[in-house]
Amino acid sequence: MPKNIELSKNDLITRAVSMAPQTFDETANSVRAIATTEKPTRVFDYDRYDFVDEILRMDGCILPESGQVPLLNSHSRHGVEDVLGSAADFEVVEVGGAKALQAEVTYSETPEGASAAQKTKEGHLTDYSVGYRVKPNGSYWIPEGQKQIIGGVEYDGPVKVVTSWELRELSATPIGADEYAKARSQKFKIEETKKMPKSDEKKQTRKDETQVENETRSAAKETQKVSDAEISRAKEEGARAERKRVQAIQQRCQVACIDLESADGFIERGLSLEQVSEEIFRKMEKGNKALGSNRTEIVADAGDKFRDAAIDGICMRSQIPIEKPALGHEDFRGRSLLRIAEESVIIAGGSVRGLNKLELAATALGMRGVIGSSTSDFPLIMSNVANKKLMQSWQEAPVTWDSFCNVVDATDFKPMQSIDVSALPQLSLLNENGEYKEVKLSETGESYAIRTFGNMFYLSRTMIINDDMRVFLKIPNMFGAAGKRTINNHVFNLLNSNPTLSSGKTLFHDTHKNICSTGGKPSVETLSEGRKLMRKFKDPGGKANLNLVSRFLVAGSNHETDIDIVLLSAALPEDGKSSGVINPFKGKLTPIIDSTQDNYDEDAWFLFPDKTAADTIEVAFLDGVQAPYLEDKVDFDTDGIKFKCRLDFGVGAMSSKIVKNPGK
Repeated sequence: MPKNIELSKNDLITRAVSMAPQTFDETANSVRAIATTEKPTRVFDYDRYDFVDEILRMDGCILPESGQVPLLNSHSRHGVEDVLGSAADFEVVEVGGAKALQAEVTYSETPEGASAAQKTKEGHLTDYSVGYRVKPNGSYWIPEGQKQIIGGVEYDGPVKVVTSWELRELSATPIGADEYAKARSQKFKIEETKKMPKSDEKKQTRKDETQVENETRSAAKETQKVSDAEISRAKEEGARAERKRVQAIQQRCQVACIDLESADGFIERGLSLEQVSEEIFRKMEKGNKALGSNRTEIVADAGDKFRDAAIDGICMRSQIPIEKPALGHEDFRGRSLLRIAEESVIIAGGSVRGLNKLELAATALGMRGVIGSSTSDFPLIMSNVANKKLMQSWQEAPVTWDSFCNVVDATDFKPMQSIDVSALPQLSLLNENGEYKEVKLSETGESYAIRTFGNMFYLSRTMIINDDMRVFLKIPNMFGAAGKRTINNHVFNLLNSNPTLSSGKTLFHDTHKNICSTGGKPSVETLSEGRKLMRKFKDPGGKANLNLVSRFLVAGSNHETDIDIVLLSAALPEDGKSSGVINPFKGKLTPIIDSTQDNYDEDAWFLFPDKTAADTIEVAFLDGVQAPYLEDKVDFDTDGIKFKCRLDFGVGAMSSKIVKNPGK
């Protein structure tokens, strides 16, 4: 027999105004709390892809072997800092006319746990919410207009009754979905105790529970007395429910490509929708080859599925390509941001009762949380969408630096050192005694450092209410392209600023023999001189010819037409030359045309060797992250989400093995 806790409407109102729980034990830093009840609660059901009333039967609760679960901050499970304490000593009580699960909630002495404990003690934090997983075949769906007896209790549809569920965690929440899931006050009166069995104990009681259910069902049938009107009404409801059952069975068979003959068989056998689903699954299982039978599968919960479907649906609506959209994404393509925000709060176990649009947006953003964390996945959904838009524009931005620059990883912000060791011209002949001569190699080194670049943008409550996705996504779209252009600008700025190297000489200097004496547009004559200089580059010791081959021709738009002519013509594109004279540069160079060069010097152009043959200009990314990084945070000053976009990179000249033609 469960405990009886007397509760009146006035008691609920008193607790709602933050009456300090009298069961708070300051010595143990704990409080007795109602985790959940058998009261119907509105949840999102992925089997029906809609919101339904769900009842968690207390006798179906399966506790961990330890009898203890973590106490989380608003169902957040991203890190250990989200754990506020633990919940244990579970027992069944009765509250508000329904069975309930009561526990001893103990707060940790960490700053997060102490803060939540203080708010609980003061009566500001009163609500709790359970995180659970329904076991396979652990629930019953009762359609509208139908009734079903489960565990000796008659339920009226539409409702989902869960008879087997694993308790995974308990969360302290600003606003809980279950109106009775509270920290207990002095108004509660305890008469007797019924401890919750752990998972191993529950197996031993299944047989007795089944017997009790059968006896209860028999007793209910014997004592049922109905009038003729009630019988007539029941027949009408039964006929209506049967029509719905037939239609649902036919629809499920059609979706699963099951023949109509099998569907008729399911109907004639009087199978329920749950039984039909099992039959369909068995048919599909027999017809499909099993893949990886020993593979462990991680199953996403309802919150994960909702979040993935919402992200992909918003992306598809915003013209962001998704290769394999999540199941159910179509339902979110036309759904407003405010509606998605509302569903996010409900799925997370929060309540939206009595909230206006501004309050709803604030709740979804986590601005009304007493612990400081969001009560929904809405910020995460919008952050993912913004990041996908950012990466789309980053990938599509037209830049050229990555064609002729080397890319390396940096582990920190310390100066990057690059050592260029002199080559060995040839091996020395051993003398009569077989002695090896020691060779001293010279070396040079260049350095540069990683720096951080970035800006911020916002998603405000006004944007959510106005459903203004166009304005919101326009900002990360600009940020992505700007990030890639930033690197491009730094590369061309370095190339044209002629920086001083470690030798004390500038990048382009007569000593380096990397400046063409004949200035002019790209032609057979100027290219011939340039590739000759490239061939004659020596190692840092000045002993060995590197015999480098020109690979890239980098220039501004001013030379684009001249470059196409000289590189694509089959014959020499010069006056007085026969068409039978081949063009020695046809297909030998890769043209890199970038108008960024026009901003510095529209006449100058450059020849680069292959990136694997010599180090010229180097671009380094912190930890190898070659893309902008997006962070988000709920911002109370702007009533929205603050997004911070940053890019950590550095650009440096590693050697003077680049040929420059001034172009005039």
